[in-house]
Amino acid sequence: MKRLFCVIIVALLLLGLVSCGSSGGTPGNGNESQSNSASPPSSAEQNTVTPPEQQTPPAAETQPEPEPQTPPASHLSEKTAKMIGTYELDDYTNYSESKYYRYDILRNLSIRTGVEPGTMTLAEDGTGRLSYLGNERSFEWTEDAFIIDGTEYPVNYSYPVLYVEFSENESLKYRQVSHLEAYNLSQKWDETHKVIDSSAYELGEPEVVHFNEAARKYVYVRVPIENKSGEQLALDELFFTAIGPDGKELGFFSLPPNCTKLLLPGEKGDFVFDYFVAEDKLDTGGRTAADVFPEGVTIRVDEVNAFIWTGEYKRYDAEITEVLTFADSYTGGYMLHRPNGFVYLPEGTDISEVELYVYCYDKAGKLVGYGSQIAIESSINPVLYLEEIPGEHKAKFQTNMIGPFEDMSFPQDSIDHYEIVAFSPSYYY
Repeated sequence: MKRLFCVIIVALLLLGLVSCGSSGGTPGNGNESQSNSASPPSSAEQNTVTPPEQQTPPAAETQPEPEPQTPPASHLSEKTAKMIGTYELDDYTNYSESKYYRYDILRNLSIRTGVEPGTMTLAEDGTGRLSYLGNERSFEWTEDAFIIDGTEYPVNYSYPVLYVEFSENESLKYRQVSHLEAYNLSQKWDETHKVIDSSAYELGEPEVVHFNEAARKYVYVRVPIENKSGEQLALDELFFTAIGPDGKELGFFSLPPNCTKLLLPGEKGDFVFDYFVAEDKLDTGGRTAADVFPEGVTIRVDEVNAFIWTGEYKRYDAEITEVLTFADSYTGGYMLHRPNGFVYLPEGTDISEVELYVYCYDKAGKLVGYGSQIAIESSINPVLYLEEIPGEHKAKFQTNMIGPFEDMSFPQDSIDHYEIVAFSPSYYY
């Protein structure tokens, strides 16, 4: 019995060892191959770590939509906002110093002296700075006034022009756009005016002639113009620069239409003026220094101010019956040309609105003299007059002319003929 019990015990021990061996060897027991060929991990073990590419990214947090923002209301009035910007000086007046500098004179002073006319800047923060004829001022501003050192100076603004008064005697005018653009904008205020561009006219070759009237010297400047518009072209002003033979700018001037102010479709006319040469004077309106127009000077047209006139306009029959020509009896230094004649006026014509122009042409067809006359009675001026003859529906006139043919050296036998144009109204506004 004891032997049988021992056998049973040994058999149980051997079965326990076999069971342990079948579950896998331990390190160092010589069974590495069995260990390395162990079966793959179970599905539970495979799901323990998920590869990054298989991971589901966390849901992004939804951002709330921004609420629409209402732009802040402007703190500036419409007028104030429009005033902000840069300006150029257009006119300077100082009665106490007898200075009346408009656009052409300011430009001329700048060329002749090197002093810039002036500029102005108005900033949104209510500060500003202006200059004029070498003077500078900083200030605060509103739409009604400039405040300089605590003093308010009244301002008048109507786009694109601003006026400021420093005193009863001194005032300045600035503009936000070019001179020509400001001119065209001003025409829109009158229902009888239409703005034009350069296609409405064609300019001819400018002409410069020097001549003497007694001891006085003149420069005759003429720029022909032709109406290409098909409508009534009213001439206002032409601005030009005198250019020296070396290309240097010598002066800037206004050239008025000292002949017929309104041209019918296809009609030709002239901007023309005689500038008095004043040796000791800086160039101002109607005057010029001698060195501005040397031999070989040329004219560059910079701007033409003109518009279409849609208002009433009439031409009248007129004739020249006699031209008196003689040397001036006082000085004997120049020739006088004094036309006489008649203007025929229909019933009801207002002679106060009538004006006439007389022209003299040489045999080459060049304009060598011109004159004009408005209504005035001979009892007031016995030399220059235009007055009605009662009951005859006509007016008689006498006037003087000016131009190169006044020079005593001018060949009077080269004069070919005179022409006359009478019309109304004489002013267009």
